[in-house]
Amino acid sequence: MTANDHPRSGRNLPVATGVGLILAALVVGTLLTDRWAFVALASAAILLGVFEVHRALTGHGPRWVDIPMFAGTVAIIVAAYADGFRGLLIALAVTVWAVLASRLLPGPTGFDRDAASALLALVYLPLMAGVVMLMLAAPQGAHRVLVLVILTVGNDVGGYAIGSWLGRHRIAPTISPKKSWEGLAGSAIFNVILGAALLPRLLNLQVWQGIVAGLILVVAGTVGDLVASAMKRDLGIKDFGHLLPGHGGITDRLDGLVFSAVPIWLLLNVFLRT
Repeated sequence: MTANDHPRSGRNLPVATGVGLILAALVVGTLLTDRWAFVALASAAILLGVFEVHRALTGHGPRWVDIPMFAGTVAIIVAAYADGFRGLLIALAVTVWAVLASRLLPGPTGFDRDAASALLALVYLPLMAGVVMLMLAAPQGAHRVLVLVILTVGNDVGGYAIGSWLGRHRIAPTISPKKSWEGLAGSAIFNVILGAALLPRLLNLQVWQGIVAGLILVVAGTVGDLVASAMKRDLGIKDFGHLLPGHGGITDRLDGLVFSAVPIWLLLNVFLRT
């Protein structure tokens, strides 16, 4: 193992790159060929993420009382794609009701912790992933989601490339000691270029709209990363899981994406008037 295999981020870069390319191929392949396959892929990923977050928050694995949480996770995503905003809200409301009711059965011990952890996991991942499904169901939906995915990757790559090279001034040292203002500038540069190139080509929008979208995602993605870092630092863990070599858990790859979904969904609705 050479020194270059473990950069400042602490990740095995070749392994992380290989895993990232495989994930990208799965996402783009299903997105552009079969939308229901993408919904299934997203449901599986978010389901694993909910498991990771809930386990990290509670300190124990899944139990029978978690069935409504896991079933509701899939229901929220599928309903959002199949029935739009109404389906998303109905599925979320029914899931919240079922999660709280099911946790009465074991008794009051640990009720607050388990219920609060389940609800946080549902809001953090399935609800925001449901917004991605709203984008997918809209006109030019596959291209809207593709913009979200590519800009999220650009934000990460730009921040890593410049931050690991020039990063000196920390944005929030008590939350994420390795996230720097220089890395944020790298993310902005990458996403301005990507947004300016992608949105005119994929969505027939103007260059300036692509620049705005790119910058909005830099802000949203960075806040999403910081939220995830704050959760993990408070819990005393480095990653939510170890499923993806070089990346950590599924949640460690989803944090910026799901947190960016809401602002990009709203922005594209305004730009495309739909």
